[in-house]
Amino acid sequence: MSAVSELREDNACHHRIGQFVGAREQAARSVRQMAAARLIGLWRMVSLWQRKRSTRRALRDLTDTELLDIGVSRADARKEVAKSFFWD
Repeated sequence: MSAVSELREDNACHHRIGQFVGAREQAARSVRQMAAARLIGLWRMVSLWQRKRSTRRALRDLTDTELLDIGVSRADARKEVAKSFFWD
């Protein structure tokens, strides 16, 4: 076997290894991006639940006059406050 053909085979092998490593790095980057997207989605969901909980507590503390101002009856307010924190 000549030195040129050995060099070509060696270069081809390095090229295939480089392609494999590149594909592996891209897959790892994709997994990290998906994990980050899921964490962001989870954070948004928890944040929304917290806002709902906070507004329902504020609704609970309103007087009858304040409820009348916003057009909500005491019964409707009680019904809303009784909902679970993740309920729409």
